[in-house]
Amino acid sequence: MVEEKQHEFYRDFHQIVVDQRPLIDVRAPVEYKKGAVPNAVNLPLMNNQERHRVGVCYKEQGSDAAVWLGHKLVSGGVKQARLKAWIDFLNNNPDCLIYCSRGGLRSEIVQQWIFQDIGRLIPRLAGGFKAFRNYLIEQLQPQNQTAEVVTVGGYTGSGKTVLLNQFDNSIDLEGLANHRGSGFGHRINSQPTPINFENKLATALIKHRQMDYKYLLIEDESQHIGRLYIPGDRKSV
Repeated sequence: MVEEKQHEFYRDFHQIVVDQRPLIDVRAPVEYKKGAVPNAVNLPLMNNQERHRVGVCYKEQGSDAAVWLGHKLVSGGVKQARLKAWIDFLNNNPDCLIYCSRGGLRSEIVQQWIFQDIGRLIPRLAGGFKAFRNYLIEQLQPQNQTAEVVTVGGYTGSGKTVLLNQFDNSIDLEGLANHRGSGFGHRINSQPTPINFENKLATALIKHRQMDYKYLLIEDESQHIGRLYIPGDRKSV
């Protein structure tokens, strides 16, 4: 076990967003695809198939058997390859953090293995993705918006997005949604998942508040951009 140290966990979610701090998401790719912390790269402890097998084992035989199977599946060359990927990322991003679903066993195992290999204790995200997601959802609540929201309207194709992007205190909703609005529709690349769109929007709002802008400029959109929903109320001018 990694000895208890002051920086074993990192809890300042606001600073993670402001600093755009890099993170290692050690969940399986199927979990990462649904939604992730901004600036996170997916370097999983277990792939989708391994995670599924461990999950079935947990339901049928309990926790100890599932942990044993997980260590068996991720051992030898598989373990060394994944350890190398984590350490390579760490070497390029020395201030990175590690997280899993709830800040539990998976991130703890990765933290231990890295510590055992190179003697560095990489902090884990306290509460994992679930805690960070709850924090971002809270930032979307109307009572947490300090700037006056101003929407810019105009005909389709009139250059509203181009105009807004000239102002530092604007947020490009269509850009976050990877969609060109009702007039032009989707882009070649798919839209983010609803979770990732909300995470991106919350991140943009946090950075906007950090700058202490009086006004927030956005384009006049319906409550939906493609298949994505925009939370909150807005004031049109």
